[in-house]
Amino acid sequence: MITPTTTSMRNSVPFTLMMFMLCVALQVVHGCLPKEREALLQFKAAIVARYNMLSSWSTPDCCQWQGIRCSNLTAHILGLHLPGDFHLEYDYEIPRRYISGEIYNSLTELRQLEYLNLSLNSFPDTHIPEFFGSLTNLRYLDLSSCDFSGGIPKSFGNACSLRSLDMSRNSLSEEFPRIIHHLSGCARYSLEKLDLNMNQINGTLPDFSTFTSLRELNLCENKLNGEIPKDIQFSPKLQKLYMNSNSLKGVLTDYHFSNMSKLRELDLSDNSLALTFTQNWVSPFQLFQIKLRSCELGPTFPKWLLTQNNFGYIDISNASISDIVPEWFWAKLALLEERMSMNISYNHLRGIIPNFPPKNRFFEMSLGSNQFEGHIPLFLRKSAILDLSKNKFSDSTLFLCWNGTFEALHQLDLSNNQLSGQISDCWTYFKSLTYFDLSHNKFSGKIPSSMGSLFNLQALLLRNNLKNEIPFSLRSCTELVMLDMAENKLTGPFPVWIGSNLKRLQFLSLGSNNFYGNLPTQICYLRNIQLLDLSLNNLFGQIPKCIKNFVAMAQKGSEGYAHDYKMAYFATILYELNDFLMWKGLKQMFTNNQLILLKSKQSLLRRNSSRNRKFA
Repeated sequence: MITPTTTSMRNSVPFTLMMFMLCVALQVVHGCLPKEREALLQFKAAIVARYNMLSSWSTPDCCQWQGIRCSNLTAHILGLHLPGDFHLEYDYEIPRRYISGEIYNSLTELRQLEYLNLSLNSFPDTHIPEFFGSLTNLRYLDLSSCDFSGGIPKSFGNACSLRSLDMSRNSLSEEFPRIIHHLSGCARYSLEKLDLNMNQINGTLPDFSTFTSLRELNLCENKLNGEIPKDIQFSPKLQKLYMNSNSLKGVLTDYHFSNMSKLRELDLSDNSLALTFTQNWVSPFQLFQIKLRSCELGPTFPKWLLTQNNFGYIDISNASISDIVPEWFWAKLALLEERMSMNISYNHLRGIIPNFPPKNRFFEMSLGSNQFEGHIPLFLRKSAILDLSKNKFSDSTLFLCWNGTFEALHQLDLSNNQLSGQISDCWTYFKSLTYFDLSHNKFSGKIPSSMGSLFNLQALLLRNNLKNEIPFSLRSCTELVMLDMAENKLTGPFPVWIGSNLKRLQFLSLGSNNFYGNLPTQICYLRNIQLLDLSLNNLFGQIPKCIKNFVAMAQKGSEGYAHDYKMAYFATILYELNDFLMWKGLKQMFTNNQLILLKSKQSLLRRNSSRNRKFA
């Protein structure tokens, strides 16, 4: 027998390595594997690709096709990225590229497939294909927004490499415990993200402690119901938990959260849940997002928030809290570094809010519908969106007129408080103000002329007890789409400049004042007007014939009632415009979808004509 020498073995190693590299190189040169190319062509033949979405799928090398990613070494197909835009919201005149039809099981030939994204396509009345569970190397599967129905196939439990499963925004209607049972094979050890939000999934909440790798669980906006069992727990690695907008009931206690030291984002909003913790419970987690709207947290202010030092968003609105906000909570806000948002509205919180110098600006601060009183603290000036409505604040002078420009403030709602006296004449400081509501307070006197410096203002609401004429300076607020000065004691002729300068107006409410004289023909320039209320004044003469050209009043739907603006350091902010007006003798709030009732273009001008004398 011939025994290889050490020298011959050393010489054979480089030769073997060179031959292997040559084979790999030859394989890559020749493009994708023929068997896998054929599998893709069979998949293409079974579906309908709209607007040439798969037009590149004809050349010899399938690794060069749109949406295909191959291995540089083996030429095996590793990724299939084919999201459409069927459900995207944009101009309907632009063709939408998407695929529909049957998802053929030829994809099982892609044995090395790790990534599959078919989101935002259209497969109505179709169940999720069973064969997806046999793709043993699949790590990432995104079937969101595809109109799938039914449930998750049992075979998915055998997808031992699956890390991310996104089935959100479909029409899945299976019982949730059954879905979890189908995933309880080896997939429960690998799965890190499970997104099922915005489906029709019902049933109770099962135990998740066996999903040992799960980091993100999204179950929001489904039909989950029933009591949360006292003995269930979640994955110890869970970082994000979203269960908002379901019909879950029951009490969550220390036990449910005891092993969740990595939790960063929690959303339990809009259920019928209560959070009850022991007196001195110290949470094992540090939350960045706390979303507990409409959960029962009261009646006392939740003490466990004392241990939370890193939150950038907190929503504990409508949480049955009836208490004085503790000083430690306000002090905590001063130490936060992020541009945080806070919503503590619709509770029974009371007391005087202390002032403190915050380190950073706030994004949205919503303290409305409580019982806060006294002065408005200066630190709230650093908010971008500030809602203090429906409280008992009685002093705004220092807040409004302290030296310095309000660079950050875009929306300010001080309505329904106990503010009184003259409206402060400090509006040159408000360079960015877009939405301002000061109505339903106890202000008197005239409207300050400096409001004319609010060049970015889109909505101005001033229902109070104001007198004199509307200042001529407001003609410079040419961005206004809503002007509400009803229920005051304003006088003078109808301002001609409203029609000639404020051409973007969609809502104009000047009812229940003392305006007199003819309605000027310049009102005809308000081509976009959708709500016009001049009732209960002393106007007389003829209604200009151009009123018949106010066609926006007769448009169906709510298009045009939502408005937006851009902020320097945030995305576009959207807000809606609603208004009170007298309708058939009753004061009603007309929201966006109710405004389609205003089809009689002269009805708001003519009603209660005893005040609008000879107005015909």
